[in-house]
Amino acid sequence: TGETHHYLTTRKPLTGPDGEPRILIISHDVTELHHARLLVEESEQRYAQAMAAVGEGIWDWDLRTNNVVHNAKWCELLGLDSANLQHPLADFIERLHEDDRASVDEALGHALRGEADYDHEHRMLRADGSILWVHDRGRVIERDSDGRPLRMIGGLTDVTWLKLAEIELKNKRETLELILNSTAEAIFGIDLDGRCTFCNHACLDMLGYERQEYLLGQNMHDQIHHTLPDGTPFPARACRIFKVFSEGRGTHVDDEVLWRKDGTSFPAEYWSYPQSIGGKVVGAVVTFVDITQRKHDEEVLVAAVRAAEAASRAKINFVANMSHEVRTPMNAVLGMLGMLAETRLDAEQRAYVSKVRSAANALLRILND
Repeated sequence: TGETHHYLTTRKPLTGPDGEPRILIISHDVTELHHARLLVEESEQRYAQAMAAVGEGIWDWDLRTNNVVHNAKWCELLGLDSANLQHPLADFIERLHEDDRASVDEALGHALRGEADYDHEHRMLRADGSILWVHDRGRVIERDSDGRPLRMIGGLTDVTWLKLAEIELKNKRETLELILNSTAEAIFGIDLDGRCTFCNHACLDMLGYERQEYLLGQNMHDQIHHTLPDGTPFPARACRIFKVFSEGRGTHVDDEVLWRKDGTSFPAEYWSYPQSIGGKVVGAVVTFVDITQRKHDEEVLVAAVRAAEAASRAKINFVANMSHEVRTPMNAVLGMLGMLAETRLDAEQRAYVSKVRSAANALLRILND
């Protein structure tokens, strides 16, 4: 048939019946075994090539020997010599950041007991002492008849840049929260559906809520802006906070009330401004203050002004009445003083008359004004 077969031949010396030496030759056709060996070698070669070519660090842990085979990428990530791809498990443990060893051990324990796949983010120390953040994943692929793990494989990915970005973002968020929580004004954000996306401590305090969780994700109109000062329902379509979505510009209001968690309300002044990303409105930020004291002060001031105006009117009326009542007899007094001045008076008497006439004329001028 033209096919090539492989045989395993053994020779064994024997002595024939006639005493002559002979050789017994036994041959076994091992063609299938030879092909199987080639397939295994090819598979191992492909496995090695895949280990070398993959873009993440691959590890293969033999729990019977506690040796771990890595690919070149694993060594590269940790700054190790890729000439040696097999290391004892102790080398991996040594590379773990001290603060992360307990959590890695716990995660591996769950995987080895079959409770979950190994999936963990942690820090590792590179050969130069720098820190590498990795996302490490693995799975037990072989167990004995009693369920004890024999082999586990996995891979790790360098997520240092992502982790540092997360840390930076977290720090910025914490800084922003410190700023928001240091202001006396209440501030909250809403998405296009009116649901709360954030709120500061002043907002919680003014509205009577203990934690952000009570407001986050809730429709803020339904929570704090649902009713007008006269007790009639306030439809969301008329809400000036939401108008920023359609108008695309901020609004300022100081003639409405907001409602606390306990059902009481307070007069509030608020500002609502749209949030935009790439020119598209995605939500709004609302700032408000409790103006109860201001409204009270305004009422007191208005009452004082009205009282002053009433007093002024009373004064004007009094002066007008007094002017009428005093002017007639005062004219008579001046007339009599004029006649008295025409009589024979000594110098002292004439001086007295002059002073009285001056005082009377001055009083008339005041009344006329």
